[in-house]
Amino acid sequence: MTASSISPWSGRRFPEQRLLVQRARALAQALKSHLRTQEGADQADNLEEARFLLQAAQELARPLSERLRILGLMAASLDNLFILEMPALQDALDAGETGSRQRLQTLASQVQPMVDQAAAFITKHLLPELAQTGIRVRTAPDLLWEQRSWVRGYFQSRVYPLLTPLAVDPGRPFPFISTHSLNVLVQLPQDSAGQRINPRWQPLVYARIKVPRMLPRFVPLPGLGGGPTQDWMWSEDLVRFSVPELFQGMEVTGAYLFRVLRSGSQLTSSPSFMGPIIASRKEEKLAQVVRLDVEATMPAPMIDWLVNHLEVPPVNVFRIPGPLSLVQFVDLANIVDGISVPRPA
Repeated sequence: MTASSISPWSGRRFPEQRLLVQRARALAQALKSHLRTQEGADQADNLEEARFLLQAAQELARPLSERLRILGLMAASLDNLFILEMPALQDALDAGETGSRQRLQTLASQVQPMVDQAAAFITKHLLPELAQTGIRVRTAPDLLWEQRSWVRGYFQSRVYPLLTPLAVDPGRPFPFISTHSLNVLVQLPQDSAGQRINPRWQPLVYARIKVPRMLPRFVPLPGLGGGPTQDWMWSEDLVRFSVPELFQGMEVTGAYLFRVLRSGSQLTSSPSFMGPIIASRKEEKLAQVVRLDVEATMPAPMIDWLVNHLEVPPVNVFRIPGPLSLVQFVDLANIVDGISVPRPA
């Protein structure tokens, strides 16, 4: 038997993986052809690339899993736009270079409509289409009673040991927020002893919870009724749902998601892996925050508090009216294709 006859991309042993490679190559070729039509474009510009990918993701003739992967690539392009170009723009602004502030504002005005459009497409088209195929991604309010009970048990046994809630007040410093991480910012009025008190006269205290990277982005829920439908839950929503378990005896007045990007943490463009490339933890801690994504429902005072502590320009703050960190939609595409699908334990 020759080496070619046992290639992992031949025969019927790995049809899903072979199909993914074919789709990725087709998308890359289409993108290359598209960019060649742009005058003076010798290489892919991240913003133009993201626009093209967003348009491609909304082409209903494409298979569902392919559109999910394209959305992930689009999000990676936007991330890299800030990671690669923002430090130089920020340096120009700090140096008082003419026009630098306008360039920052122009970039923000171009990106915000794109994230809005992507969020609307996910909410109005992709998630309902997934549900029609038997894959439902549930939020906490949508959970059935049996699923709520299972989530509480899963949190206590699998998630709770991975969490380190960090409160921030005048006596406790602001924690380091790693790049690309998903975080929950919790608002709770408390006194110095951590006891629940009247929020009308006590200053607010915030606590940050990092969604563990070890947790799958889409947590499989136990099936009910014996049907073919698969229920999943966003990992960040599972953590937020369980916030009261972390602050027992205290009144949680709000919990909102946010995500930061730092310079020098470029994402790969591989459709099978989208992870930050960082030389070292020490280097990451020195990297400036170049973008802050927050849930669209996060109150303005909380956003201002984050902006102040992260030292990020307000123009680089984006309100996201949908899920954050779309680069991980490749995981959802894998669920659709039945590749490396975890099951509830």
